[in-house]
Amino acid sequence: MCRVPRSPRPSAPSARSRRALRALGAGLAEALLDVHAAGLVHRDLKPGNILLAEDGPKIIDFGVTKAVDASQLTATGAMVGTPAFMSPEQIAESRDAGPASDVFSLAGALVYAATGAGPFSAGDPASLIYRVMYEEPRLDGVPGPLRGVLSACLAKEPDRRPVLPALLEAFLPADPAALLSPALRREVAAREAEAAALAGERSRRRLRRRGSTGRTRAGRAAGASSAWRPPRPSGRWAPGAAPRPGH
Repeated sequence: MCRVPRSPRPSAPSARSRRALRALGAGLAEALLDVHAAGLVHRDLKPGNILLAEDGPKIIDFGVTKAVDASQLTATGAMVGTPAFMSPEQIAESRDAGPASDVFSLAGALVYAATGAGPFSAGDPASLIYRVMYEEPRLDGVPGPLRGVLSACLAKEPDRRPVLPALLEAFLPADPAALLSPALRREVAAREAEAAALAGERSRRRLRRRGSTGRTRAGRAAGASSAWRPPRPSGRWAPGAAPRPGH
Protein backbone atom coordinates (compact mmCIF):
# COMPACT_ATOMS: atom_id res chain seq x y z
CA MET A 1 0.00 0.00 0.00
CA CYS A 2 1.02 3.62 -0.44
CA ARG A 3 -0.43 7.00 0.48
CA VAL A 4 -2.34 9.21 -1.92
CA PRO A 5 0.13 10.99 -4.21
CA ARG A 6 -0.41 14.49 -5.48
CA SER A 7 -0.65 15.14 -9.18
CA PRO A 8 2.71 16.11 -10.72
CA ARG A 9 1.00 18.09 -13.52
CA PRO A 10 -2.17 19.68 -12.14
CA SER A 11 -2.69 22.03 -15.07
CA ALA A 12 -3.18 19.32 -17.69
CA PRO A 13 -5.01 16.27 -16.33
CA SER A 14 -4.58 13.28 -18.60
CA ALA A 15 -7.19 10.64 -19.38
CA ARG A 16 -5.34 8.33 -16.97
CA SER A 17 -5.48 10.89 -14.14
CA ARG A 18 -9.18 11.49 -14.75
CA ARG A 19 -9.89 7.76 -14.51
CA ALA A 20 -7.74 7.53 -11.39
CA LEU A 21 -9.59 10.44 -9.78
CA ARG A 22 -12.95 8.81 -10.48
CA ALA A 23 -11.73 5.52 -9.04
CA LEU A 24 -10.39 7.26 -5.94
CA GLY A 25 -13.63 9.19 -5.44
CA ALA A 26 -15.80 6.10 -5.88
CA GLY A 27 -13.64 4.05 -3.52
CA LEU A 28 -13.68 6.73 -0.82
CA ALA A 29 -17.43 7.24 -1.17
CA GLU A 30 -17.99 3.50 -0.72
CA ALA A 31 -15.69 3.42 2.30
CA LEU A 32 -17.46 6.37 3.92
CA LEU A 33 -20.84 4.77 3.28
CA ASP A 34 -19.65 1.82 5.38
CA VAL A 35 -18.30 4.14 8.09
CA HIS A 36 -21.55 6.11 8.28
CA ALA A 37 -23.65 2.93 8.18
CA ALA A 38 -21.85 1.93 11.37
CA GLY A 39 -23.06 5.16 12.96
CA LEU A 40 -19.67 6.89 12.84
CA VAL A 41 -18.12 10.05 11.37
CA HIS A 42 -14.40 10.01 10.56
CA ARG A 43 -13.73 13.76 11.12
CA ASP A 44 -10.14 13.69 9.84
CA LEU A 45 -10.28 12.48 6.25
CA LYS A 46 -7.20 13.80 4.45
CA PRO A 47 -4.59 12.50 1.99
CA GLY A 48 -2.36 11.25 4.79
CA ASN A 49 -5.17 9.03 6.08
CA ILE A 50 -5.82 7.33 2.74
CA LEU A 51 -3.85 4.33 1.52
CA LEU A 52 -3.94 3.05 -2.04
CA ALA A 53 -4.09 -0.71 -2.61
CA GLU A 54 -4.78 -3.06 -5.50
CA ASP A 55 -8.43 -3.44 -4.44
CA GLY A 56 -9.08 0.25 -3.88
CA PRO A 57 -8.40 3.02 -1.36
CA LYS A 58 -8.37 2.35 2.38
CA ILE A 59 -9.27 4.93 5.04
CA ILE A 60 -7.11 4.75 8.16
CA ASP A 61 -6.60 6.59 11.47
CA PHE A 62 -9.95 6.63 13.22
CA GLY A 63 -8.44 8.30 16.25
CA VAL A 64 -10.89 11.24 16.22
CA THR A 65 -13.91 9.33 14.97
CA LYS A 66 -17.17 9.97 16.78
CA ALA A 67 -20.63 8.49 16.85
CA VAL A 68 -23.11 10.30 14.62
CA ASP A 69 -25.61 10.72 17.46
CA ALA A 70 -23.05 11.65 20.13
CA SER A 71 -22.87 15.11 21.64
CA GLN A 72 -19.93 17.44 21.01
CA LEU A 73 -16.83 15.61 22.22
CA THR A 74 -14.32 18.43 22.32
CA ALA A 75 -13.95 21.23 24.81
CA THR A 76 -14.97 24.76 23.94
CA GLY A 77 -12.35 26.40 21.74
CA ALA A 78 -10.72 23.09 20.75
CA MET A 79 -10.62 21.77 17.20
CA VAL A 80 -10.24 18.18 16.08
CA GLY A 81 -8.96 17.56 12.58
CA THR A 82 -6.61 19.05 10.00
CA PRO A 83 -7.49 22.69 9.10
CA ALA A 84 -6.76 22.33 5.36
CA PHE A 85 -9.38 19.57 5.05
CA MET A 86 -11.86 20.44 7.81
CA SER A 87 -15.41 21.51 7.07
CA PRO A 88 -16.71 24.94 8.15
CA GLU A 89 -19.06 23.39 10.71
CA GLN A 90 -16.22 21.37 12.18
CA ILE A 91 -14.17 24.54 12.57
CA ALA A 92 -17.01 26.67 13.94
CA GLU A 93 -18.02 24.11 16.58
CA SER A 94 -21.38 25.80 16.88
CA ARG A 95 -22.75 22.83 14.95
CA ASP A 96 -21.62 19.29 15.41
CA ALA A 97 -19.83 17.69 12.47
CA GLY A 98 -21.98 15.00 10.88
CA PRO A 99 -21.66 12.82 7.76
CA ALA A 100 -21.73 15.89 5.49
CA SER A 101 -18.47 17.00 7.08
CA ASP A 102 -16.78 13.85 5.76
CA VAL A 103 -18.14 14.67 2.28
CA PHE A 104 -16.45 18.08 2.47
CA SER A 105 -13.15 16.47 3.53
CA LEU A 106 -13.43 13.82 0.80
CA ALA A 107 -13.66 16.56 -1.82
CA GLY A 108 -10.63 18.28 -0.34
CA ALA A 109 -8.59 15.09 -0.57
CA LEU A 110 -9.65 14.62 -4.21
CA VAL A 111 -8.66 18.20 -5.09
CA TYR A 112 -5.26 17.54 -3.54
CA ALA A 113 -4.88 14.33 -5.56
CA ALA A 114 -5.81 16.15 -8.76
CA THR A 115 -3.88 19.40 -8.33
CA GLY A 116 -1.17 18.85 -5.74
CA ALA A 117 -2.74 21.34 -3.33
CA GLY A 118 -5.81 21.49 -1.12
CA PRO A 119 -8.88 23.48 -2.24
CA PHE A 120 -7.92 26.31 0.12
CA SER A 121 -4.16 26.13 -0.57
CA ALA A 122 -1.73 25.99 2.33
CA GLY A 123 -0.42 28.35 4.96
CA ASP A 124 -0.69 28.95 8.65
CA PRO A 125 -3.75 27.49 10.43
CA ALA A 126 -5.40 30.88 11.00
CA SER A 127 -5.27 31.78 7.29
CA LEU A 128 -6.49 28.33 6.28
CA ILE A 129 -9.40 28.49 8.67
CA TYR A 130 -10.44 31.91 7.34
CA ARG A 131 -10.37 30.68 3.74
CA VAL A 132 -12.35 27.54 4.58
CA MET A 133 -14.98 29.60 6.36
CA TYR A 134 -15.35 32.52 3.94
CA GLU A 135 -13.61 31.98 0.58
CA GLU A 136 -14.46 29.81 -2.40
CA PRO A 137 -12.34 26.73 -3.10
CA ARG A 138 -9.67 26.80 -5.79
CA LEU A 139 -10.43 24.05 -8.30
CA ASP A 140 -8.04 24.95 -11.12
CA GLY A 141 -6.59 21.74 -12.46
CA VAL A 142 -9.54 19.55 -11.45
CA PRO A 143 -10.88 17.70 -14.52
CA GLY A 144 -13.89 19.53 -15.94
CA PRO A 145 -16.51 16.78 -15.54
CA LEU A 146 -15.69 16.46 -11.82
CA ARG A 147 -15.23 20.13 -11.02
CA GLY A 148 -18.95 20.75 -10.46
CA VAL A 149 -19.25 17.64 -8.28
CA LEU A 150 -16.38 18.66 -6.02
CA SER A 151 -17.59 22.25 -5.89
CA ALA A 152 -20.94 21.01 -4.57
CA CYS A 153 -19.18 18.86 -1.98
CA LEU A 154 -17.28 21.94 -0.77
CA ALA A 155 -20.40 24.02 -0.15
CA LYS A 156 -20.24 25.96 3.11
CA GLU A 157 -23.65 24.73 4.26
CA PRO A 158 -23.79 20.98 5.03
CA ASP A 159 -27.31 20.55 3.66
CA ARG A 160 -26.20 21.84 0.24
CA ARG A 161 -23.65 19.06 -0.23
CA PRO A 162 -24.58 15.85 -2.07
CA VAL A 163 -25.26 12.77 -0.01
CA LEU A 164 -22.86 9.88 -0.42
CA PRO A 165 -25.06 7.60 -2.59
CA ALA A 166 -25.51 10.43 -5.11
CA LEU A 167 -21.82 11.23 -4.92
CA LEU A 168 -20.89 7.63 -5.61
CA GLU A 169 -23.20 7.64 -8.63
CA ALA A 170 -21.47 10.76 -9.93
CA PHE A 171 -18.08 9.01 -9.85
CA LEU A 172 -19.27 5.96 -11.76
CA PRO A 173 -18.21 4.25 -13.93
CA ALA A 174 -14.92 3.76 -12.13
CA ASP A 175 -12.16 1.19 -12.53
CA PRO A 176 -10.14 0.47 -9.34
CA ALA A 177 -7.22 -0.64 -11.50
CA ALA A 178 -6.88 2.95 -12.73
CA LEU A 179 -5.77 4.03 -9.26
CA LEU A 180 -2.32 2.52 -9.53
CA SER A 181 0.00 3.73 -12.24
CA PRO A 182 2.98 1.52 -13.18
CA ALA A 183 5.20 3.60 -10.87
CA LEU A 184 2.76 3.26 -7.99
CA ARG A 185 2.44 -0.47 -8.61
CA ARG A 186 6.20 -0.79 -8.34
CA GLU A 187 6.14 1.21 -5.12
CA VAL A 188 3.35 -0.96 -3.69
CA ALA A 189 5.24 -4.13 -4.64
CA ALA A 190 8.43 -2.80 -3.06
CA ARG A 191 6.65 -1.87 0.17
CA GLU A 192 4.88 -5.21 0.34
CA ALA A 193 8.21 -7.00 -0.12
CA GLU A 194 9.76 -4.81 2.57
CA ALA A 195 6.88 -5.55 4.95
CA ALA A 196 7.14 -9.30 4.26
CA ALA A 197 10.89 -9.23 4.90
CA LEU A 198 10.40 -7.31 8.15
CA ALA A 199 7.71 -9.74 9.29
CA GLY A 200 9.98 -12.69 8.46
CA GLU A 201 12.88 -11.17 10.39
CA ARG A 202 10.66 -10.57 13.42
CA SER A 203 9.44 -14.15 13.24
CA ARG A 204 13.00 -15.45 13.11
CA ARG A 205 13.94 -13.30 16.11
CA ARG A 206 11.02 -14.68 18.10
CA LEU A 207 12.06 -18.22 17.22
CA ARG A 208 15.65 -17.51 18.25
CA ARG A 209 14.48 -16.05 21.55
CA ARG A 210 12.29 -19.05 22.19
CA GLY A 211 15.16 -21.42 21.38
CA SER A 212 17.48 -19.52 23.67
CA THR A 213 14.89 -19.56 26.46
CA GLY A 214 14.38 -23.30 25.98
CA ARG A 215 18.11 -23.97 26.20
CA THR A 216 18.40 -21.83 29.31
CA ARG A 217 15.57 -23.67 31.01
CA ALA A 218 17.04 -27.03 30.03
CA GLY A 219 20.41 -25.96 31.40
CA ARG A 220 18.83 -24.88 34.65
CA ALA A 221 17.02 -28.18 34.95
CA ALA A 222 20.22 -30.13 34.29
CA GLY A 223 22.11 -28.02 36.79
CA ALA A 224 19.42 -28.57 39.38
CA SER A 225 19.58 -32.35 38.92
CA SER A 226 23.39 -32.39 39.38
CA ALA A 227 23.48 -29.92 42.25
CA TRP A 228 25.33 -30.80 45.44
CA ARG A 229 23.33 -32.72 48.01
CA PRO A 230 24.34 -33.55 51.58
CA PRO A 231 25.58 -37.18 52.09
CA ARG A 232 23.25 -39.67 53.56
CA PRO A 233 23.82 -39.93 57.32
CA SER A 234 25.41 -43.18 58.55
CA GLY A 235 26.32 -44.83 61.85
CA ARG A 236 24.73 -43.55 64.94
CA TRP A 237 23.50 -40.49 63.10
CA ALA A 238 21.50 -42.54 60.69
CA PRO A 239 17.78 -42.28 61.33
CA GLY A 240 16.57 -45.32 63.18
CA ALA A 241 20.08 -46.65 63.89
CA ALA A 242 20.54 -48.42 67.21
CA PRO A 243 22.93 -46.66 69.56
CA ARG A 244 26.42 -48.18 69.75
CA PRO A 245 27.47 -49.78 72.97
CA GLY A 246 29.12 -47.36 75.32
CA HIS A 247 27.37 -44.36 73.80
